[in-house]
Amino acid sequence: MPSSPSMYHTQLSGSYCRCHAKFGEETLLAGQGPEVKVFSLSGGEIVGTFAQHKSEVTCITLGSDPVDKKSGLVASSSKDGAVFVWRLANFEVLQEISTGL
Repeated sequence: MPSSPSMYHTQLSGSYCRCHAKFGEETLLAGQGPEVKVFSLSGGEIVGTFAQHKSEVTCITLGSDPVDKKSGLVASSSKDGAVFVWRLANFEVLQEISTGL
């Protein structure tokens, strides 16, 4: 069962990431520029990239419902006001919201 998100700041590839979320014991999501990088903590490598945002990613969060956590639902937002709800397993966008910022 995935653990709750753990938010903190760290350094990635020479530039600071704005936000992070830990999913379970094996996966870390990190916003870097307009992308959300998905890392394997055990392998230390990028295993996927969510690249739907057009501006810097400002927040990443995981679904709080136990069903959401099992299916790996993620919400990410960016400076331009775009919010995406997507599946961690296959990067499928379930919903896009524009806040008009």
